[in-house]
Amino acid sequence: MRMFTQEIKNIIYITLSFITFSFYALEHSKSLPLYSEKAAAQKVTGRIEKEKESKLIIMIFVVGIIILSSFLLFKIIKPFEFFWAFFSAIFSISLLGGIIFVWYTEVTSGTIKKQEYIIQNKQDLDNFLAFLKKKNPKLFLNDAHFIPIGFVINALDIELKGIHVYEWQWINYDLTKDNELKGNFVVMFKKEDDHRVSSVLTVKEKNLRNEQSDYKFEIPANFNLKKYPFDHQQITILMQHPSYVGNIILVPAFDNYDSSRTPYPPISPSIQFNKWYVKNAYFFYTLTDYFSNFGVTGWAQEKDFPILSYTIEVQRSIADPLISTLAPLFIILFIVFCMLLIQPKIDIRKSANSILGLFASVFFATVVSHQTFDQTIITGELVYFKCFYYLTYFIILITAINFLLLIYFKNISILEYRKNLIMRLLYWPLTTLILFIITIIYFY
Repeated sequence: MRMFTQEIKNIIYITLSFITFSFYALEHSKSLPLYSEKAAAQKVTGRIEKEKESKLIIMIFVVGIIILSSFLLFKIIKPFEFFWAFFSAIFSISLLGGIIFVWYTEVTSGTIKKQEYIIQNKQDLDNFLAFLKKKNPKLFLNDAHFIPIGFVINALDIELKGIHVYEWQWINYDLTKDNELKGNFVVMFKKEDDHRVSSVLTVKEKNLRNEQSDYKFEIPANFNLKKYPFDHQQITILMQHPSYVGNIILVPAFDNYDSSRTPYPPISPSIQFNKWYVKNAYFFYTLTDYFSNFGVTGWAQEKDFPILSYTIEVQRSIADPLISTLAPLFIILFIVFCMLLIQPKIDIRKSANSILGLFASVFFATVVSHQTFDQTIITGELVYFKCFYYLTYFIILITAINFLLLIYFKNISILEYRKNLIMRLLYWPLTTLILFIITIIYFY
């Protein structure tokens, strides 16, 4: 009874230490600044990364507490074999829970890049222009033109080869200041062989000339698939006036949208995404810093000139990839584990051919699943989910080697102990530990 009480006290002490550490980590992550101190610039900093790191530390601490607490029950749980089976299960489940927590953190975290001047409303725009006037006063001379523009994205086809955008766009010219300018804004870095303007409309009203057009174009995807299927992707549309030599600054026409109809006004409320959903969308500015004036003396856009862009942050729907990829691999790993479970019940030397045939079958199934995955995700980089296949190959290999040693050698004590008990106990902890390490490497 005294021994039991001491073990319970140890678990309580560790739990209290964990709670104290958790509160410290959470408070530390809350105190991190979201924006830099540049007036009105609203530069996004690394708070998202810091919060993820704090959550990672807490998660690792929780997993460690659970594993250590279960190990402290060594003197309580009898018999000896049952304790190690219990510890193996707790170890594996804890690491699996840590992996799922990392997935959840990645899915729910944001993806805003650093050093972007986010413009989400008219107030942000005014603040940015005030900041820009101090940073580059030459832009605000008499020849400066601030042209309001707008667009509505009616369809968006997201593919790895390219992103097809269908939008209705417009530009507003003040006839008292911008009468000599003409033409709608253009999208930079689009594929020149796949864009068209199907209709053009010009509307004049008092001192305003409004030019509208139906625009379809394709921009490169440039997706980073390393974390597939937990990847966040950014679709960025860079805009520029056709008269790129002049001092013409495009500004979002926020008063042209009804923000009560949709959380992201330029995106049509009726738009549907295939296997994606929008997490965020916003205008932003980047400041130029070219190393050349491209032969134009006094070119206004050479340095600290604002380029207007619009970014759509999308998150992949993970349900289908999780089921189609992980379910077959889990079944394969479970079949291999079942072979270890039934091994003490059979004469493996008499069943050697059947055992090797079963290993060949599960290996072939893994290869077929791997090829199907490669046809779905065509990329030259080693994506996260592809590591699951390599891990499965490794587990099949070491289990097959284990059986071969049992078949051809009789006096290996570590394998003969309790009819290969050590291999059965290490199977899931080794698998989940490798997955846990791979997950941490990829996501942090």
